[in-house]
Amino acid sequence: MIIIVVLAIIYGMLFHIGTSESVNVNLSFINVIVNDRSIRVLLGQSFVMPKKPRLWMKYICFLLCYTSLIISTTYQAYLQSNLIHPALEKRVGSYDDMIKAGLKIAITSQELEFLDKPTYIKYKELFVSIEPYDRFLKLRESMDTRFVYPVSNTRWEVFNEQQRLFQRTLFYYSSHLCLSKQALLAVPLRPNLPYKSLFDKHLLHLRETGLLQYWISVNFYTMVRLKITAFRDLSTPEESVDAIELDDLKWIWLFYCSNVLLAISVLICELIYFHKVTKHH
Repeated sequence: MIIIVVLAIIYGMLFHIGTSESVNVNLSFINVIVNDRSIRVLLGQSFVMPKKPRLWMKYICFLLCYTSLIISTTYQAYLQSNLIHPALEKRVGSYDDMIKAGLKIAITSQELEFLDKPTYIKYKELFVSIEPYDRFLKLRESMDTRFVYPVSNTRWEVFNEQQRLFQRTLFYYSSHLCLSKQALLAVPLRPNLPYKSLFDKHLLHLRETGLLQYWISVNFYTMVRLKITAFRDLSTPEESVDAIELDDLKWIWLFYCSNVLLAISVLICELIYFHKVTKHH
C-alpha cells in the first residue's frame, strides 16, 4: 500500500507537469495528492490518454500501465496462493523459537542422557517427560503435532518416507536442534579376531556402494511388508474445515462501506462547491 501511494504521488506529479501548458508549474495538493488519473491506472481501472501527448508523456503513460499490470498481477497471485495454500509458519531453528511458538518437547529419560545439562536447566519448561518408553514410541509414531520429538537421523528416514505419501507434511528434521552430534554405535567383537580387518573392509564397501543408505531408505516399506507398522494418512484432518462465511469478511465489508460513504460525501461536497461557483458566475 505504501508503494502504491508513493507511485501515485510520483505519477501524479509527472502527469501534472506533462499536461501543463505553462512553464511555471504549480504543484499543489489537489494536483498531486488527489490526482485521480494516476490512482485509477494503478488500480487497474479505465484511463483516458491526454490530448496530443508528447513523446515523453507517451513514455510515462506506458510506464504507468506497465506498473499497473505488475501491481494487479502480483495482487492476484498472492491472493490466489493464499486461498489455496495459506502462508507457511516460520521454521523453528532454536529452543527460543519453540518457546515463542508454544511448542513442547516430548522426551524420555533415555534421551535426557544425550542432552546437555546446562541446556536442559535453561529450557526445562520445554521438556515433557513421557514414560514408559513404549508410550513415547506410540505417541511419536502417531505423529501427534502437539509435541516435538527427538529422533535419530536413521529413524527420521523412516518418518520422511512415510510423510511422502501424506497429503501434507507434518514434521521436518532440524539439524540445528541436535542433541548429540555423535552416536557411538558399533558391532561388538571379541579381541584378536582374525577376520576383523576383513569385516571392517566389508563395512566400508557397503557404505561406498550406497547399499547401507538404500537399506535405510526402504526401512518404512520393509516394516509395512512385515506388518510391523501400518500405513495410513495421518495428515488428513478428522473434522472438515468450516467454509468461509460472511462474518469472516466483516472487516473487508466495513472497510469497503466506509470508503463508499467517504466517496459519496466527497461527491456531495464537490456538487455543493461547484453549484456555489456557477451561481456566483
